[in-house]
Amino acid sequence: MKPVDFEYERPNTVDETLGLLRFRVAETKILAGGQSLIPLLVTRALRPVLVVDIGRVHELRYIREDAGGIRIGATMRQAACADSELVRSACPLLADAIAWVATPQVRNLGTLVGSMAQRNAISEIPTVAAALGAVVTVIDDAGHRREVAAADFLDPLSPLTLRPNELAIEARFPRQPRDMAWAFLETQRRHAHYALVGVAVAFRLDEAGRITGARVAAGGVARCTVRLNTVEAALEGRVPSPEVFLQASGLASGDPRMDPPDDLDATADYRRRVSPVVIRRALDQAHARRVGAGR
Repeated sequence: MKPVDFEYERPNTVDETLGLLRFRVAETKILAGGQSLIPLLVTRALRPVLVVDIGRVHELRYIREDAGGIRIGATMRQAACADSELVRSACPLLADAIAWVATPQVRNLGTLVGSMAQRNAISEIPTVAAALGAVVTVIDDAGHRREVAAADFLDPLSPLTLRPNELAIEARFPRQPRDMAWAFLETQRRHAHYALVGVAVAFRLDEAGRITGARVAAGGVARCTVRLNTVEAALEGRVPSPEVFLQASGLASGDPRMDPPDDLDATADYRRRVSPVVIRRALDQAHARRVGAGR
């Protein structure tokens, strides 16, 4: 199948991009790397009148450190993020999750912010963004900026999510504490294929060795990536062990936010049943990494 005909523009600056957004806003799509957008165009799931390719907007190609974490510009490729020493040291969970994205060829083209802007309910990068509490900076066609928490940005039904006249220009991820336990894990039908369920977990241990600040985010279990608060609450204040992880992860199926879809890749029942297994394994991996780092 081939995409429908559309106009194509390739601006060089943010200002040029915003100028293009002022016209036919509802029929315009932004192309950064094309990892998610191009398949939708090819299958005609999207039929834009105008595609604006921001690949040449070099002012948005950066990885910067700030006081609380790292800032990643909208045209920064996923592979470059994963290879960045700054990303690997400040946010290793993000670097690890990127390695699960499709193939090297895709990661060399796809952008980190673009993956979030597509708001795919199963993508790896949005799952990490939800787990760590990332923030996205957007700018509208009048030049007004605002910051949006990942939970709102990723939810297509949130009134705070990306609007048709806005451009996502940056994602900010908080720096992970060195003593944080973390892991990313997903299940796929085959290597480099779309994930069925993806999970990002993170937690710390207090002076008594009890879990604190537990974060469990899952993709593929609802209309967008969600934090499973029932599982997090069951982990909080507990001493980590296989039994604790098994008990907490088992609550995932009944979490109020658990509403998995039926599609060609998997049934809702399968996703509901496999989610606790993936979460438990991710918690085991996170704890093993934390114990190993402490030795």
